[in-house]
Amino acid sequence: MIRSGRWTAWALPALCLVAPMTAIGIEAFREGRSIETLLDPAIHGLLVNTLALAALATLFAVVVGFPLGFAIGAYAFPLRSFVVAAAFVPLLVPHHIHTIGWMRWIGRQGWITTRLAEDGIAFDVRAAWIPYVWPGPAWILAMALFPLVALPVADALRRIDRESAAAARIAGGTRAALTAVYMPAAKAVLPGAAALVFALAAGAYAVPSLLDTPVLVQRLFFTFSQRSQGEGALLALPLFVSAAVAASLLGDPSWRRGTLGGAARAVRLPGGPWMTCAALVPVLLGVGVPMAGLIGKLVEESRRTGEGLAAFQLVWARTAASFGNGLLFATLAGLVLLVAAWPLARRFAARPGGASERGLTALIAMPPVLLGVGTILFWKETDGVPVIGGLYRDGLILVVLALAGRFLPIVVRVLRDGFLGLDPSAEEAARLAGASSAKRFRMISLPMMASTLGVAWTAAMTLALVELDTTLLTYPPGMETVQVRIFNMVHYARDAEVSALCLLATALGLLPVVIHALITSGEEERHGHGA
Repeated sequence: MIRSGRWTAWALPALCLVAPMTAIGIEAFREGRSIETLLDPAIHGLLVNTLALAALATLFAVVVGFPLGFAIGAYAFPLRSFVVAAAFVPLLVPHHIHTIGWMRWIGRQGWITTRLAEDGIAFDVRAAWIPYVWPGPAWILAMALFPLVALPVADALRRIDRESAAAARIAGGTRAALTAVYMPAAKAVLPGAAALVFALAAGAYAVPSLLDTPVLVQRLFFTFSQRSQGEGALLALPLFVSAAVAASLLGDPSWRRGTLGGAARAVRLPGGPWMTCAALVPVLLGVGVPMAGLIGKLVEESRRTGEGLAAFQLVWARTAASFGNGLLFATLAGLVLLVAAWPLARRFAARPGGASERGLTALIAMPPVLLGVGTILFWKETDGVPVIGGLYRDGLILVVLALAGRFLPIVVRVLRDGFLGLDPSAEEAARLAGASSAKRFRMISLPMMASTLGVAWTAAMTLALVELDTTLLTYPPGMETVQVRIFNMVHYARDAEVSALCLLATALGLLPVVIHALITSGEEERHGHGA
């Protein structure tokens, strides 16, 4: 068990992450391939567009997310728990659904665009206002990513030492506490959060693709899938370097202060109903506006045709198999993620903050299209190998390993925090009593980590269900997921059908979260009655 655990700890991550990135580097320079592609001024222009778009999206995300994180981290106000839970939701809505929802408002046929045109004001969400400035795509990316700023800021404020916060308030009042204690803590995590948003925005494919934004990831996707895999591998190198630079800026100070559950809770400052209203604004922008756009288009179409809910029935009949494919991929990827993440998380909990942990965390910033490209290139080399080549040609293993590679750092982090919260004395006593590693795992580690495993499984399933970018490149023919189906339907299906499918897919993505919440609430209720 121990030996296999040590082998698994590094073999699966290497297969999911290291091998694909290595394959890109090898393919890029195979057979003396010329790097003239990278010297093309057009490629330089696409790279500048990419970095400028990511920078503007990061600015928007900070402007929206920092005040929200400060509010929910530093203040107590009505409905605060609801706002905290709702702040996670934009991360669970796929970028292409964000885009489709916003386009109902500000697209070429959007309600706001139409109203502005009636007043003689021309507006095009796809256009650059000035060279290299694309506010429309940047805004939509920011509305999907701003929780990555808000939540770390809120967590940093929650970790503030209670005594320090109280002393600052007694000495100088609330304003002094905000200036001397709360604001420095929030600012400390801001560079890392902004770097993560920048990296994810630079590597995002769905939003620029749907809005025809000329960025490097679009050219990479087209070149790799339609023209030349070798040239596509070359184009991946600038994105890889950009992601690596952004990843080097990711801060991860939490391991120095303990786990989320073990940190001292700072005293929250009083906030009234006005704080609730202010905190709800970013949530409404991130979730309410795009969902309202989708629902509004359905209602509009229903009134025009009198079909009512027929759009839901129609798209479900056409796409039920796609929902099943997505559930299959997510389930298999979830299993691979738990198997790969468990030994890594255990090692990182024993030696928190090591170089291996920081390196794995940094891979969150890796553009998902690069992971898809690398996965295909690596497994292509196994085409002539017995058995393994059959797995490559079947294609199922590609999408599962690509999904596992993309979300492994997140699942490892969840399990690592769970291990850090355990009391090691029970397992140590069992070891001294002569219990085997398998028995210790079955009788001690697994029961103590059950709730954390539930959270990790929920995260893995949810993220895999809503994923698009890597799946677009790796899914087997005839097994498209519902997210791929939506992305392709935008160009030919009726708006009402696309909106209905987006709403169904969003509900599917949130389903694991709802099920986990119901299970945990039921367990808490039973334990409460038992007490």
